[in-house]
Amino acid sequence: MIQKNKFPENLSKDLSNAVRQSAQISKLIDDYKCQKGHISLNIFQTKLEYRLNKDEDIIEVIQENSILKVFEKVVENFMILANQIVARKLSLNKIPAIYRVHSIPDGNRIENFVSDTRELVSISLSENLSIVSPRSINSFLESLRTHKYYSIIQHNLLLSLSKAEYSLNNSGHFGLNLKHYLHFTSPIRRLPDLLVHRLL
Repeated sequence: MIQKNKFPENLSKDLSNAVRQSAQISKLIDDYKCQKGHISLNIFQTKLEYRLNKDEDIIEVIQENSILKVFEKVVENFMILANQIVARKLSLNKIPAIYRVHSIPDGNRIENFVSDTRELVSISLSENLSIVSPRSINSFLESLRTHKYYSIIQHNLLLSLSKAEYSLNNSGHFGLNLKHYLHFTSPIRRLPDLLVHRLL
């Protein structure tokens, strides 16, 4: 995943090794989450750009693909894991906390998303979302991964999902497929994180 020549020449060997090992660990985290049906939506971190022809039909989707995005994913994986561990500790010890929760998406909105997707790709999809779960959504996306409008499909899916919110009730996070989740890693810019630090 990380090529040796991708690092700046002035980067120390110890630091480059540490970064490479972090990327390898992050890959293991990704593999584990995929087994659990984790939704992987690059749209959360990707700017969506596309080109139109004179008839205003989409002719190209511009995707960002750089080494920086790889390391953003590494940091994201470690942050989510830290948030998950802290949330689980507080929950199991029955300590009241502010959780970051994400509810199951509305069935009608998902049906509309599937219908719109069928029109966009102009093919008969073998996958369906009759049962809405992280695994089924991930499978649906995977069936379209090579399509030229994949980024747009991800974006439309994001609009179909419920909004995450803060709650004293630990009802889980649908999008991350986690039973325990809160915000812990940014106490200098988010009040919920600071409160969780004080609880610990």
